[in-house]
Amino acid sequence: FHLSGIVTEPPGPAEPEHSYHVSISFDRCKITSVSCACDNRDIFYCAHVVALSLHRIRHARQVELRLPISETLSQMNRDQLQKFVQYLISAHHTEVLPTAQRLADEILLLGSEINRVHGAPDPTAGAGIEDANCWHLDEEQIQEQVKQLLSNGGYYGASQQLQSMFNKCIRSARLGPAAPGALWVCVVLSPHCKLEERALWLQLLKKWNKLDICPLEEGNYSCDSTGSGAALPSNLNRSPAGARQTVFGRAIKAAELRWGDGHLQKILSSDCYGLSLKSGSDKLGFDPQGHPLWLGDAFPTACARVDALRSHGYPREALRLAVAVVNAMRLQRRHQLESYKQQKKELLHKGTTSITNLEGWVGHPLDPIGCLCRTFLEACRTEDEGLALFADSAAEPKKALYQHVPVPSSPGESYFTLALEVALLGLGQQRSMPEGLYAQDKVVRSEEHLIGVLEEMELDERLVPVLRKQAALLLDGGPFSGFGEVVFRESVPMHTFARYLFTALLPYDPELAYRLALRAM
Repeated sequence: FHLSGIVTEPPGPAEPEHSYHVSISFDRCKITSVSCACDNRDIFYCAHVVALSLHRIRHARQVELRLPISETLSQMNRDQLQKFVQYLISAHHTEVLPTAQRLADEILLLGSEINRVHGAPDPTAGAGIEDANCWHLDEEQIQEQVKQLLSNGGYYGASQQLQSMFNKCIRSARLGPAAPGALWVCVVLSPHCKLEERALWLQLLKKWNKLDICPLEEGNYSCDSTGSGAALPSNLNRSPAGARQTVFGRAIKAAELRWGDGHLQKILSSDCYGLSLKSGSDKLGFDPQGHPLWLGDAFPTACARVDALRSHGYPREALRLAVAVVNAMRLQRRHQLESYKQQKKELLHKGTTSITNLEGWVGHPLDPIGCLCRTFLEACRTEDEGLALFADSAAEPKKALYQHVPVPSSPGESYFTLALEVALLGLGQQRSMPEGLYAQDKVVRSEEHLIGVLEEMELDERLVPVLRKQAALLLDGGPFSGFGEVVFRESVPMHTFARYLFTALLPYDPELAYRLALRAM
C-alpha cells in the first residue's frame, strides 16, 4: 500500500546528477497519493513517480516487500519503541516535532479522544473496504491552472488547453472525451442525486448560462427534449431563430428530467419485462413483438440517460434501457420506410428532397450513437482484455476482443450485433451538414471514430447478416438514408462510410457492395 524509493536523474551536458526521494500510496490498483522531492507540480505525475511505478511493475521481485509498520512496532519492547520514536523525530524534527508534541500531550491526557479509540491508524496496512479510493489528482494545482487559463479568455490556445484538461479528468472517470456541456448532462442525470444537490447544480448552470462569455453550442441541433413523439424527426421542435443556446442549455433541460416514470422503472429493473406481463390497453410502450420501447425522450436525450446510468455505476440498467431505445429506433425506421413507400413515386418524380432528419446523430453534442455502441461493446469485452497492459511496447496494437453476449429479452440477438446495427444506422442517416466549423469538424471526427470501431469488429457468421440487412435498408431508405435515391443537397457526404461498407461487403455479397458504391458515387 506504500512504495518509496530514490530515483536518480542522469547528468545532462550542463546539469549534475540529481537524486529524488519519491513516495507513493496505492489502494485497489489506483495510485491514491504521491510525493516527490522535485516539487514539479502538474496534472500529470512527475517523471520520477512514473519511473518508480514502472520499476515496481517491471522488477516486482527486486523490490523488498515489508510487513505493515504496526506489525513491526508490535515486535519492539519499550526501550526499542522509545529509541525508534526519538530517532524518527530527530531525522525530521522541523516537520514532525509540532505534531509529535501535540500527540504526546493528547496521549498523556487520560480522557482525550485518542485514548478512547482502540488501536491506531496504519497507512501501510491499506484502507478499509468501504473507504473511498480514487486516483490521485492535484486538485489545488488544477484550480490554479483553470484560473490562469480562464483569465486568458480571448486566447485561442487557452480554450484548447482547458478542453484537453477536462478530457484528462473525464477519461479517468470512464466517461469518454465529452464536451463540458455533455458532462454536465451526465452529472444532473445522476439517478441517486438528491433534490437539493440538483437544485444547487441548476442554480450554478443558469448563472453560467447568462454570462456573456459562456460558449454557444454550434450546429443546427434542437435542445428540446420532451415528449414521446420526439422519437420522430418530423416532430422536432427547433429553437426559435436567433435563440441563444449555450453549451449548458442541454444540462439545464436535463435537470427537469426524472427517473420516476413507471414504464421506465420496469424497463430498468427487469430483463424479461414485456407486453405479455401487461394488459392489452398499454400497447404504446411496446413493439409488435412485445419488447418494451422507451419513447419518453428525444433519441439523443434517451441515450444521455443510458450514458448517465453507465457512468454512475448502473451497467445492467444502462444495457436494458439501451435495448429499449434501439427497439424504438427500429420501430421508427419501419414507420419511415412505410411512409416513404407510399410517396416514393411522387418523390422520385420531383427529383429533389428536403432534409427529414434535422438533427444528425453522428457528431451530435450528446454523441448518442457513440454512447449506445460503447454500452453494447463494453458488455461484449472478453475477460482477458486489458491483461496485456504491460506487454512489449514494440508489438503491434491488438484488435479489441469481443464475444457474442446474448440479449436476455431477445433470444438469437447479441449485444455485439446490436452495436454493429446502431453504428451502421447512425452513420447511414441522411442529415444536414451542421452550421459552424467546429460542429462540422466534430461530425468528421465522430464519423472517423465510429468507422474505426467498425473496422475493429471481426465479421463472423452472426455479424455478416446484420451488415447485409442494414446495407439493403440503407439503399431502400429514401430521404431517411444517406444512400437514398435522391439526397438533400446540403447533406453530410457518405463517401468515407461507403468505402468501409464496400470493403466489408465485398467478400460476402459483391453485388450489394457494388450497388452501394455506385449509389454513393
